Amino acid sequence: MSRYSLNWTTEHLHQLKEITNHKIVFDGYEFVWMHKLDGKWDRHYINNFEEYKMPFSWLMEALHTWKVVYNQRMKDYLKEMSKGLDVDVQVSHIYKDHELKTSEKIKQMLDIKPSLTNKDIAQLLEMTHRGVRRHVSNIKNLNR
Repeated sequence: MSRYSLNWTTEHLHQLKEITNHKIVFDGYEFVWMHKLDGKWDRHYINNFEEYKMPFSWLMEALHTWKVVYNQRMKDYLKEMSKGLDVDVQVSHIYKDHELKTSEKIKQMLDIKPSLTNKDIAQLLEMTHRGVRRHVSNIKNLNR
């Protein structure tokens, strides 16, 4: 996509995509491209430039690339958040279903959201951790 490193954290990309976090300075001999990350100014590009037009054009291209990548990460983040919320809604329907037995509720909840801990399940179903452990153990034994 670009010759610019995209191995930045999302927070650093957020800062890099802002033009005010960049400057090109003349050190008396050559031009230096600087960026500000986490409030600290550092050299962005290791080499100096004989004229300011090259780092300026590279900066403009990099700003565009960083904005595109940052926006894509934000879209991906929102998509994952939406998926997570959909799963949470499904889990809530399961634990509110009075027709299901407790062990079936636990099984379905773990099938949908394997990251649920026994503590989470105990809170949702308003039961003890020990009771949840017993049900989970029985479910695992049935799946063998």
